[in-house]
Amino acid sequence: VYGAVYQRQSTGSSGINAEYGRKDLPTILYILITLVDILSCSTCLPTAISYLHHRQPMWYGNSVFCYGWGMLWALIPFFSVFLVAVLSITRTVSLISPLRQIKTKTVMIFVSVYSAYLILWSTIPIIFKYGHFVYTPEDTYCWRVQAGGIPNWRL
Repeated sequence: VYGAVYQRQSTGSSGINAEYGRKDLPTILYILITLVDILSCSTCLPTAISYLHHRQPMWYGNSVFCYGWGMLWALIPFFSVFLVAVLSITRTVSLISPLRQIKTKTVMIFVSVYSAYLILWSTIPIIFKYGHFVYTPEDTYCWRVQAGGIPNWRL
C-alpha cells in the first residue's frame, strides 16, 4: 500500500510530467505492479480464514466467490510476472538506447491485450463447461477441475 501511495504522490503537482497531467511509463508500471501485489496478498485472506476455522469452506462455500477467487488466483501470477518483464524490457531498451523514447500508449496496449488474453484463457473453459471450480479441504483452495472431477494441477 505504501508503494502505491508513494508512486501516486511522487507524480503530483510537482512531478516530472506535471505540466501535461500525465505519469511517465515506469511510474505507471510500478503502480500496476504494486496493485497486483496488493491483490495477490489480499487473495490469501479467505485461505487464512479457512485455516483458522479448521479448513471449513467459509467464503469458499459460495460458488460465485469460489469461481471468482479461483480465476483470480490463476491469473495473478501470470500478470505479475508479465508486468515485471515489461518493466525490465523497457528499462533494458532505455539503457541500450538512451535517446529512444518508449511510447506509453504502445506499452499500455500490450498490457491491455495480455490482460484480455488472460481473461479469455481463464473464462472460456468455464463458459463451455469444460471444467468448474471446487473447494478442496486438503488445499483450502478452489481449484478448477475437469469433467472427471480431478483438479487441473493433479493431472
